[in-house]
Amino acid sequence: IKWWSKIAASILVLITTGILAFYAGRNTVNKEIQTAYYETSVPFGSQSKVTLPDQSVVWINAGSSIKYFEDADKQTRNISLEGEAYFEVSENPNMPFIVESGSLQVSVLGTSLNIKAYENQETIDVVLVSGKVEVRPGNKMDDMFLLSQDEMLTYNKQTNNIEKTVVQSSNYCAWKNGQLKFEEQVFSLLAKDLERMYNVQFDLKSELLKQERFSGSFSYDYSINDILREIDVEKKYTWKRDGNQIIIRDK
Repeated sequence: IKWWSKIAASILVLITTGILAFYAGRNTVNKEIQTAYYETSVPFGSQSKVTLPDQSVVWINAGSSIKYFEDADKQTRNISLEGEAYFEVSENPNMPFIVESGSLQVSVLGTSLNIKAYENQETIDVVLVSGKVEVRPGNKMDDMFLLSQDEMLTYNKQTNNIEKTVVQSSNYCAWKNGQLKFEEQVFSLLAKDLERMYNVQFDLKSELLKQERFSGSFSYDYSINDILREIDVEKKYTWKRDGNQIIIRDK
């Protein structure tokens, strides 16, 4: 699949921070230390696979990035996510694996899960494929939600509402295997996935299309034109492409 041939940008960053050290009531001493973190960013139209130092594996979807630190104390494995990623976490009961994404903190010991937390989406979705995870909302860190296999937690960033549902987890991580699967999804949301997959931008002039729901699946070998023809099987819409912009109207 051509998506995996594209290269994500990985960088090593050194942050210098001032630490206040106190000793037996004596004057404050400023001590300079350096903390290293690694960041992998994936542009639209691409995907990437990263193996972390603890041998956990992360698949990073288009328009996403992860950042992880080399913690000196090694008591936890911390990673931050913007966008969407699928995690296969190596088991280590003595070192929890913590993902911070938007307003949620997800704690795992060894498991497989998908987290979707794009900035321009109203919700953050955590889908558990195997194992167990604990999810804590950032505004209520004392609250904890436990997920089991094939459960999804949806957090609404606007209302702070949290909902748990039973799902077919394989549908939510099919993207890492070259497929996009969706069920009863309104096109306004489906379009966001297509924009990231194909590095295009939709201008939806059709209010009918925005609310129309679709179920199905596409291979990443499909072109964006192939997908639009499948979506418009009833010949209700017309579209025009200008560079990366696709304008869709009612006929």
